[in-house]
Parts: sequence; structure tokens; C-alpha cells
Amino acid sequence: MAVLLSVYLPDTLWVSGAFVKRGEDTVLGYFYVKPGEKVVYKVIKPVNQIMLILPETLVIYYPDHKKAFKIRHHYVFTDGLFSFNAENLLRLGFVLEGEDTTGDTVIKTYKHPDMGVKAVIKSVGGSVREYIGYGVRGEEVLRVRYGEFKEVYRGFRFPDRVEITAANSTESYDYYGVSVVGEGGVPDYVVNFKIPEDVEVVYKGWE
Repeated sequence: MAVLLSVYLPDTLWVSGAFVKRGEDTVLGYFYVKPGEKVVYKVIKPVNQIMLILPETLVIYYPDHKKAFKIRHHYVFTDGLFSFNAENLLRLGFVLEGEDTTGDTVIKTYKHPDMGVKAVIKSVGGSVREYIGYGVRGEEVLRVRYGEFKEVYRGFRFPDRVEITAANSTESYDYYGVSVVGEGGVPDYVVNFKIPEDVEVVYKGWE
């Protein structure tokens, strides 16, 4: 996470703002990021939804339908869309295969010795700008591009846009009004998120 968002925030601070997701559908809402701990998306259109990203766990909650999904997966990272970095690749068993530096641009290639897949990370000025994942046959399976980074707190930088291309489809997230706030400025359902007892929970990947 430190490579993408530059530095960690003090424990009492969050990054928050509004987002617009564009793809097959347009999604509007708010987001809250506690780097290294959790990401929360509050969707207001087209549905009422809360998405919580925790280490290796994704929770999707629909308050109006009283239903939630709790998904466990090795590839769910704590920082969601902001997790495509060397730290997480190394945690998954990837090893550095090559590095090329031109000016302030660094391109690093990682390979998983057992799975046979590769990943390339392009950083500019210390911030990740592009991530490309390749399958076992060398085919591109995922490309993530980050827009311009804005400093929101003492060297802590946050992208204004994230674009994801996979399976021949592209979706983008645009972030607006990004700022750093203390816990007093973050809703309680974000800080102390709990699925209500009367909600049906569907578990996936917990077998």
C-alpha cells in the first residue's frame, strides 16, 4: 500500500470522498478508506448497498433487502482497488524477475514460480500508475491504470481515477472531493460496521 498511496496515515485518520463508477451501469456513492485496514463503499444509486473490503474478505450488504454476502478469497486485498502493488504480490508468493528504470519511471516484472503467471507494475515518481496481470499462456488478463495523484495529507497521495480492464470490458472509478478526515467525520456504520442480526448472510469461500 505504501507504494501506491505513498505513505500510511495516522491511525485516527481516514480518506473519504464521492465516487462515480462507469461501466455497464453508472454507480454513485461515497467511499471511506482506512489504509491497511478497510475500504467502505456506500452506494446510493442505482441501489442501496454497502461494500466492505477487509483482509481477504469482501462483504456486500443490501439494507433494503436485508441480505448480505460474505466472501472470503485469498486475492481480496485490504485496500481494494488500491492494492495492486509489490507488497501484495510478494505476499502471494511472486518474486521479482526484472526491473527497468528510466528517469523517474520504474517498471518491475514479477513472476509466480508455481502458478506460472506474471505481473508488471509501472511506477512514476514513486506512485503506481499501471498494473498488468498476465495468465499462464502470456495473455493479458487484467490491466489497472491510475490517474493523477493528489496530495491529501503530508505526502499521502490519492488517485483521482482508477480504470480497470478485464475480460474485454472496462470500468472506471472517478473520485471527487477527496480529503482526510478524523473518525468524528466518518459515519458510525463505517467505523463500526456490523451486519444486523435479522439479515440473511450468504457465505462464500468459507468451506
